[in-house]
Amino acid sequence: MKIIRIFVLVFFITMTFVSCMSTSVSHSFAWNEKDTAEITFVDGNPGIRLINYDGHNLPPLERNSHWGPITFPAGRSLTMVFYAYYQQAQETSNRSLLGVLVQSAIHHSRSVSTNVVFECPPLEAGGAYTLRFRKYAGIPGANSLELVDARTRRVVYEQIFE
Repeated sequence: MKIIRIFVLVFFITMTFVSCMSTSVSHSFAWNEKDTAEITFVDGNPGIRLINYDGHNLPPLERNSHWGPITFPAGRSLTMVFYAYYQQAQETSNRSLLGVLVQSAIHHSRSVSTNVVFECPPLEAGGAYTLRFRKYAGIPGANSLELVDARTRRVVYEQIFE
């Protein structure tokens, strides 16, 4: 009987993790271009979601999937619009009223929920990049989008935004 319980427990744990996994779906904005580059967008907290590229929106996604990588034309500047977000973690410990108010003010001033126009420099043909949102320390703390060469892990371009 104990073996059956363990088997059932392992089965449910496995199904929970498998059903929550998100698969990567590639997409291309480089329709007839011969020179292309790929960008993978880092999503988390802080995170970004691509809204559009030169006015072209991404098609809707299937459930439990995410876009990555996305192929873009290389050798020319790109204008992308992103939704950038960051949620400052709030402490839940018992505090005085003043402590709760201060924590609430910090939470509000550091949180980010905004659209950002990103002027991406020309990408290298055949290149692979990662684009991430970085939240710096401080109140409210600087925000930046960083284009990183996936092979060398070197920041190629950084754009600061409010």
